Amino acid sequence: YIVREREAHHNSKHQQLISGVSLTAYWLANFAWDICVYMAPLVLSLVFMKVFDIDIFIAHGAIWPTCVVFAGYGLAIAPFSYLMSFAFSKHSSAQILCLVINFVTGLLLLIASYILSAIDSTKEVNNSLIWLYR
Repeated sequence: YIVREREAHHNSKHQQLISGVSLTAYWLANFAWDICVYMAPLVLSLVFMKVFDIDIFIAHGAIWPTCVVFAGYGLAIAPFSYLMSFAFSKHSSAQILCLVINFVTGLLLLIASYILSAIDSTKEVNNSLIWLYR
């Protein structure tokens, strides 16, 4: 939504700034809203983990580290999206690229690490690249 607010036909960021909203208040309000919106999937994910008894995430005190990781992701992805928004003028291309980046870093690197660790001759390569995956 940040990129869309800057587009000429929408231009709500400009309207807010002209109305006297400071840049700090604008960005903090957007961040607070994004975190509030993120809370719904965060809570639902944790509830479903508990309901479906996914032990790896909830057993032996693992629920709290899971909560911290999920909350940390939400706190990190919002500023990353804001930073990425300055590279785009159309909200649709910004949305697509952010999704592709999240897909590549989240899923494809996980699969690459798994494959490298499964093959004996590439285990050392995986161990040396593990810092990149994190």
